[in-house]
Amino acid sequence: MDIEHLVFENGPKRVGPFSHAVKAGEFIFITGQMPTLPENPDVLVSIGVTGLAVGASVEIDLVAKV
Repeated sequence: MDIEHLVFENGPKRVGPFSHAVKAGEFIFITGQMPTLPENPDVLVSIGVTGLAVGASVEIDLVAKV
């Protein structure tokens, strides 16, 4: 099975050596993203459940374009 690590230019800045998603065969596994400031991934932000859902949908949209 081919495994491909996906990293997106317009995705959130990565903290460490992690990919935004992994494609394994016909499956795509999306990683969780912590709610951080785009310009400083060391700072966590409190965005509530709605904000987390919106952020997750943005991530899914990026991966869906693969």
